[in-house]
Amino acid sequence: MLFKKLCFFIALILCFSNLIASEINKFPPNANQQKELDENKQTQQTAASRKNNDVKENQQSKTDKKPNMVDYCRKNTC
Repeated sequence: MLFKKLCFFIALILCFSNLIASEINKFPPNANQQKELDENKQTQQTAASRKNNDVKENQQSKTDKKPNMVDYCRKNTC
């Protein structure tokens, strides 16, 4: 008898917890949560654009470091 009551109690708790979880997920985020989500997206986009700019600058600096063939010939005459 005690085992049946215990199983029923556990099943009841699981049902209520699932019901509460599904009801919580139905509500849209409030203004503060939405603001935080927007700020996180903006921060991620800013970080990505900075990374892209750094990559472009590194590529440009690598190409700028290569000597021009005309300059090389002027400095090193044969």
